[in-house]
Amino acid sequence: MNRSTCTINPYWYHSGVYWCESGSGEFSNAVNITVQKHINAPILVSPVHPVTEGDPVTLSCRDKELKLLSNVFFYHNNKLLHNDSREELKISAVSKSDEGFYKCKHSGKESLQSWMSVRGEEDENI
Repeated sequence: MNRSTCTINPYWYHSGVYWCESGSGEFSNAVNITVQKHINAPILVSPVHPVTEGDPVTLSCRDKELKLLSNVFFYHNNKLLHNDSREELKISAVSKSDEGFYKCKHSGKESLQSWMSVRGEEDENI
């Protein structure tokens, strides 16, 4: 469980939930990995772990070399968030209403959707 790594080939059908299991049966946290099928589609960079209400969050849209893209539109649950394009989506203090699916659009191409989970401050100590 400590400093373990694994490698997957980046085929789209390898998308799914991954976790580690030790020889004694302990499990790591699960992570959802989505492999992009279309090589030139933008990639949404968003938190992989739940964020806490009140925390600042920045989402960005990047190319396959992970370079930041500009002139990007961001969507929350398939609804356009702003009618102007931007480089990043900055949320100064997330709330439960910010939870949901996000995606970005650049030059007419859409990223895959990614779920951002928001937990209440009282949930942080659980």
